[in-house]
Amino acid sequence: MDKNYITCVNILKEAFDANTTAHKFSEWSQNAYWCGDYERANEYSEDKTDFYHKKSKKIKEAIRLIKKYKLPIKWGLNDGIFYFCINGRQISFHTFGRNTYKGYNGKWSRRENGNKFPINMEVPCLTY
Repeated sequence: MDKNYITCVNILKEAFDANTTAHKFSEWSQNAYWCGDYERANEYSEDKTDFYHKKSKKIKEAIRLIKKYKLPIKWGLNDGIFYFCINGRQISFHTFGRNTYKGYNGKWSRRENGNKFPINMEVPCLTY
C-alpha cells in the first residue's frame, strides 16, 4: 500500500477520533451545566472546541494529501458535511464556519455512523 495513502487514512482516523472526543466533551459539558457546575461545564466546552479545531486541521491536511498525490480517496463537501470514501466505506464530518472546500463528486453509499472508524488497514486497498 502506498505510504501517502496510509498516512492520509491515519490522518482521517485522527480527525475521526478528535470528532468522537469532542462529542464526549460536549455531552459532559451539558451534564455539568444541568447539574449546576457551570465552571466545569465551561472547561468541557473549551476542550470540545479544541478537539473540533484539531478535527478541522486534520481534515484540511488529509485533503491536501489527496490532491497532492492524487490518492484513490473520494471526498467532497455538501451542505456543510465533509464526505470521504475509503475502500468503499464512507465517513463524514460536519463542518463549522465557512465551507472552504467545494467539489462534492457524486453519490455516497454505505455511510458509516457511530464511534468506530470504519477502515481496517490490514484489509487490502479496494479501489474503483
